[in-house]
Amino acid sequence: MAERSEKKNLNEERLKKIAVEASEQSGRGTVPEIEVIISLEEAVQRLPRGSTSVAFHTEGKPLPLPIRGGTSVLFIGPEGGWSPKEIEMFHANKIPIFTFGKQVLRSETAVVVTLAKILL
Repeated sequence: MAERSEKKNLNEERLKKIAVEASEQSGRGTVPEIEVIISLEEAVQRLPRGSTSVAFHTEGKPLPLPIRGGTSVLFIGPEGGWSPKEIEMFHANKIPIFTFGKQVLRSETAVVVTLAKILL
């Protein structure tokens, strides 16, 4: 949950149901886990040791591809974008910020674009 997140009261059970239905519809062999919703600060504090973490924002650097090795943690901003405080937190925690350009994508579209760029 980020400072500028539009929806603050997400129904975790509904999200899990959507994940199951989407997995069945797409023929996916496993269902993605829906974790407990936490603040961005807590997510940064809980980063897995040895993981590669990157954030995305229109003011970042071009993404060097591919991102390889171990676990990758991708931070994609909320509808209102990252706040200046959140951008500073990424810098303070040495999480690089990348961009795919100046266009502003919807959050759900940004996830698909990011995964497609990284996986290809």
